[in-house]
Amino acid sequence: MVYHFPITYGRFPPVTGHFVVKMNIPPCKEDLHIGKEDLIPACLFTASSARSDHQPHNARLISSVPWSPRVSGVSEWVQVDLMTTQRVYYLQHQAHPGYHQAHLILLKYSGDGIVWQTGPQVELPQQADVYEYLFPKVAIGRYFRSWYRTSELPGFKFNLLGCPFNPRPMMNASQICTTPVKPPSINPDVHGRHLVVDTTNDCLYFCEDSQQMETKLCYTTRDAGVTWVALPYYISIILGFSPDSTTVYVTDLTNSTFSSSSDCGITWLPANEEELEVVKTTWTAATHIPYESLSAATHTIDRWGANSLGIFRDNIQVASWSSCCYPSLQ
Repeated sequence: MVYHFPITYGRFPPVTGHFVVKMNIPPCKEDLHIGKEDLIPACLFTASSARSDHQPHNARLISSVPWSPRVSGVSEWVQVDLMTTQRVYYLQHQAHPGYHQAHLILLKYSGDGIVWQTGPQVELPQQADVYEYLFPKVAIGRYFRSWYRTSELPGFKFNLLGCPFNPRPMMNASQICTTPVKPPSINPDVHGRHLVVDTTNDCLYFCEDSQQMETKLCYTTRDAGVTWVALPYYISIILGFSPDSTTVYVTDLTNSTFSSSSDCGITWLPANEEELEVVKTTWTAATHIPYESLSAATHTIDRWGANSLGIFRDNIQVASWSSCCYPSLQ
């Protein structure tokens, strides 16, 4: 075979291009301390439901009894708040003697507790020892929730392994679980945690101060708390709901620009002070949820309820406030 080279006056033409280097980085397998009460206290575990002697924090792998929901079905879950973003590669699960074992787990994870990523669906073998599952790709988040699929009441314990993404807050267990999150202002009409229920369309709106972000977090749910949608950036205060016009009224942080919605926050129209003065006589004003101890009474509105633990639908918790930093949804 004959190769023909172009005339280059004694030099070959330069070769241009780029190299693609692929590196196989092995997954890290550090303990994320779910089993340590002083680092991840019981208040950072939540669940869809729990039997009185099988609380969410009993889902730790080292617990003498497992977490167990009050009812069976595909909608039962347990969740842990790791307090900061972590890289998670492994799920460890252990069946507990004398309890039915879930046969399928769906993992979900979130960085803010609001927007959730769907992770792998794990089929669990029938086993008594600790079963370890390596995720197909790393799950990066702060909140990790496991949904269980079983026709009977399961007993469940788990652990997560990976590597830290951010350092943990410098707080001990007593501070995490008992320190109230206070709004930056004492004016309850402008700051604080408050909500409104559109009882006609069965949707809930809430706003919450985020001290870390120095902004408001405002959301609505149109499907009984399954998903939450952020409200437009200019909304900072939920004012009230008019049952006569089936309209929710909101305003900005300066309480000078008003808007209204009659379709669960899908469409927002401008409103004026004269309109508000009329509807105020018959509307249901926003309910303020105090920043106080976790034993605070529940405020009930139609099928909804709220207290300093979170938001409830038909007495089942569908959203929780973060007790250490800023509000978060389940």
